[in-house]
Amino acid sequence: MAEHVIKLPDVGEGVAEAELVEWTVKVGDVVREDDILAAVMTDKATVEIPSPVEGAFRTLDPRLLSVAGTLGASPTRVFLRVALPMTLPGVMSGAALAWARALGEFGATITFAGNFSGRTQTAPLAVYVALQADPDAAIALSLVMLALSIAVLGLLRGRWLS
Repeated sequence: MAEHVIKLPDVGEGVAEAELVEWTVKVGDVVREDDILAAVMTDKATVEIPSPVEGAFRTLDPRLLSVAGTLGASPTRVFLRVALPMTLPGVMSGAALAWARALGEFGATITFAGNFSGRTQTAPLAVYVALQADPDAAIALSLVMLALSIAVLGLLRGRWLS
C-alpha cells in the first residue's frame, strides 16, 4: 500500500498542527480524485482535506511509459516527451483552477492570514489597499489581472470549445 503525505493548507502565522474533526471515508471505500477524506481544525479554520491521489497522471496508461523506457528513454525524457504532453490539458486545467481559486481567496486571506505586503498580500488584496490610497494604481492592477484572466481563457479555449 502506498503512503501519501497530506500537507495542511497554509493559513498563515505558522499554524502547523491540526485536530482531526471527522473522517468522511471508511476502510474499504473507493476514493477518487478530490474526494474529501477528512475534516481537520486548526487554530484558524476548519478545512477539508481532499485525496492527494488520482488526477491527470493517474489516467496515463503505464504501459506507454514502460515502452518509452524500454526504448532507451531516461525517466526525465519519458516524463517530458510522453507523460507531460499526454496530460497537459489536465495539468493546465488544474493550474487554471488553482490560479482562479487564489484570486478568489480574498476573504479567507485577509481574515486568517492578514494583509502584510510581501508576505501574505495577494493581488486582490493589493487592489483593495491601492483603492484606498491610489485609485489609478488599483485600476491599473485590476486591468493587469483582467488581461491575465483573458489570456488564460484564450490559451485554454480549445479545452472547452472542442
